[in-house]
Amino acid sequence: MFIKILHTESSPGWGGQENRILNESIGLQKLGAKVYILCQPESKLAEKAREAGIEVFTSPMRKSYDLKAIYNTARLINKLNIDVVNTHSGKDSYIGGFAGKLSKKTPLIVRTRHLALPITSTFSYKYLSDFVVTVSEYVRQYLIQKGIPEKKVFAVPTGIDLEKFNPGKVKGTLKKELGLNQDTPLIATVAVLRKKKGHHILIA
Repeated sequence: MFIKILHTESSPGWGGQENRILNESIGLQKLGAKVYILCQPESKLAEKAREAGIEVFTSPMRKSYDLKAIYNTARLINKLNIDVVNTHSGKDSYIGGFAGKLSKKTPLIVRTRHLALPITSTFSYKYLSDFVVTVSEYVRQYLIQKGIPEKKVFAVPTGIDLEKFNPGKVKGTLKKELGLNQDTPLIATVAVLRKKKGHHILIA
């Protein structure tokens, strides 16, 4: 018997958060779980997840208290017999959290916090989730300071597929494109241009 997991994501864009959801879903399926993703129509996550062989469902998530979205999500949870609902952003954490509580299946609700930024409300962490996962110990400690019970918050750093960086399998071309020798050290960062990402520190 395998566990059934439903990831929810209301963000239509593509960034580190969505990339983690996708890679986590791929990894969990390799471990034997059945993973589904529920996201906004036309979202980048939907497109990339389908390409990776993840079963995707879409539903408009207009606001945190979107009754139609909550109803549709609860029906999906019951239909798929979901064991764990893993929510990720503000809107879907309310929608997925309420849907899970109202569904006949009553799955375990896990709320993931990806950002090291101030939160506007503790409600989805305290009352709509059974457990909270953070991407770092820093974020974990921040949520605990905000009153989230320590026993329900766990730091799980974002995993990396090392095969993507295996020089025996992946041949880099950037140094050649830049006209650099192969032994020239090359330093780079890939991130949204936001001060908290520390680009200025790297440049300095």
